[in-house]
Amino acid sequence: MSASGIAPDSQARRALTRLAEWPAIQIVAAGCGSGVGVGLAADPRQILHLHSDREAELCLTRTAIDRLHDALAETGAVGEAADGDWATVLLDNDRDIDLLLSLLSVALKAHAADGDRPLPPCSIQFAAQSATPARRRRRPRFSVRPHRP
Repeated sequence: MSASGIAPDSQARRALTRLAEWPAIQIVAAGCGSGVGVGLAADPRQILHLHSDREAELCLTRTAIDRLHDALAETGAVGEAADGDWATVLLDNDRDIDLLLSLLSVALKAHAADGDRPLPPCSIQFAAQSATPARRRRRPRFSVRPHRP
C-alpha cells in the first residue's frame, strides 16, 4: 500500500488501513501526483484521493450529491470540490472515516452504473489545468448546494 505524504497517526492513514481490508480495492499513488488514490483493482479510475492527513476528495457524482444534498449538508464535514462531481470530506474523527467509507460505497455504485466514462479532474488536477488558483476557484467549503441547471 502506497501512502505517500500521509502521516502514520493521521485520520487519513486510519481510513487507508480500513480500506485495505476491502476486497477488490486498489490503493496507489494518486493520479494527480498528490497523496493517495483509491479505486477498484479492475478499474483504472481513482474515485477517492487522500491529498492530506485530514482531507479526502471523493468523486461522488453530481447526481449522488444532488440526491444526498440535505444529508451531506447536515454532516458539517462534506463540501463540494472541483467541478461539482467531487466532494471533500474533512477527516477529524472516526465518525468522519465511517462517513467517508459509506460515501465511497455510494460512489462505487454510481460509477458502476456509468460504465467507463472518464472522471472529471480532482481539485489538484483542476487547479493545475486552470489559470485561477485553487483557493479562488473552489466552491465554498463544507456547504453543499444542490445543482441548478
